[in-house]
Amino acid sequence: MKPFLCLVVLGLALAVDPGLSQYVPPPPPNSYPSTGAPYGADPAALVRSWYQRFLHREPDWMMKAWVDALQTGQAPPMVLAGILGSDEYYAQAGNSPEGFIQTLFRDVAGHAPTPREYSYWTQRVYSEQRQNIAYALLVRYPQAWQAGPAVITDDYRYDYQRPSYRYR
Repeated sequence: MKPFLCLVVLGLALAVDPGLSQYVPPPPPNSYPSTGAPYGADPAALVRSWYQRFLHREPDWMMKAWVDALQTGQAPPMVLAGILGSDEYYAQAGNSPEGFIQTLFRDVAGHAPTPREYSYWTQRVYSEQRQNIAYALLVRYPQAWQAGPAVITDDYRYDYQRPSYRYR
């Protein structure tokens, strides 16, 4: 009977002050305001690591814009999608939708796309911005790109409709 009593008291408290139900705790320290997720205390170091890992070079003057975006609350996957959707990344991937998808999968998902994934995502390149496609893959495979350098596998256990963590 006590759990029921607690629910009644909580219900009364919310009826008296509806603002209690809208309380959102502040993000933990060393996290980005938009997500509250700990992506590292140093946005500059994070962006530098992305330049080195995905563009294979040291950052240039554009790094400041990416760091500012992180510091003002833009989610890290959105910022990284901007880098991966850039003309420079596309050129390194062979300047073709097919090369872009192959490279993006290896860099973000850590494996080559299956024939089904390859067909699906390549078709999307023709109708969507590259940044949006990169973001979709970053969200689908967060554990692969957050953990450090990708471990490339060529197995085909993955499906473009489901996140890879469901296969483990």
